[in-house]
Amino acid sequence: AYLQGKYNLGLKETVDFEFKRDHWLPNLLGPPYIAFRKTLYGKKGHDEVPLHEYLHLAQFDKFGAPRVLLHYLGHIARAVSEGANFKDAFVGVPFEVEARAFEKYPVQLADSRSNVA
Repeated sequence: AYLQGKYNLGLKETVDFEFKRDHWLPNLLGPPYIAFRKTLYGKKGHDEVPLHEYLHLAQFDKFGAPRVLLHYLGHIARAVSEGANFKDAFVGVPFEVEARAFEKYPVQLADSRSNVA
């Protein structure tokens, strides 16, 4: 199965990460969710953790915040310098591509979704 063994996909809310619902950050910036380190920030009205965000939390868990941030910044900077707009540059970041692929072809999440409070 896609990504099986590459990441810890059995992350559980309150154990492995915190989910801050109706948080000011995504309410201000616009996306429904923002994953950073061991925290998922949700926009008002977005109360379920989507598969895409589980993978981002797993990326932070495996690689650490500095490496994930450098990955995003490096890929976005290169794409923008080559003429892409920010949105297209962001969508093209390999971690984003990987998360969208995971949404499309998910693996078992070790029942983590049923353990989400």
